[in-house]
Amino acid sequence: MQLKIHTKGAEKEVFELLPSYNISNVNIHWYSGPEQFLKEGIERGYYFSITPAIKYSPLVRKTVKMVDIDHMLLESDGPVKYSGQIGTPRMIKDVLKVISDMKKVNSLEMENRIERNKRELFPKLFN
Repeated sequence: MQLKIHTKGAEKEVFELLPSYNISNVNIHWYSGPEQFLKEGIERGYYFSITPAIKYSPLVRKTVKMVDIDHMLLESDGPVKYSGQIGTPRMIKDVLKVISDMKKVNSLEMENRIERNKRELFPKLFN
């Protein structure tokens, strides 16, 4: 079972509840909450989706710094607006570039890792 969840404002409750369920793969969408819960998610092996907010959000940048690239995904989360621009899949290349620079990983290698993460998290989509 896979689960994609937005924890905004409910991090404590969500992180307390998740271990009670038999969920093999958890994807935390656009995490920008307290570091304590980010660390818990990392320890539990959760995946974290990074949005175009990485360009301006210190909290999203902190998430990228702390999460290993083997547990990272990308998303546009459109039609949410980022600094006045509506999120579209076209923005994913920019997100990838920022993460590659932050992690000091070649963009192609980063893209391959994200693809592998996506296939691990959602295997039924690729069978």
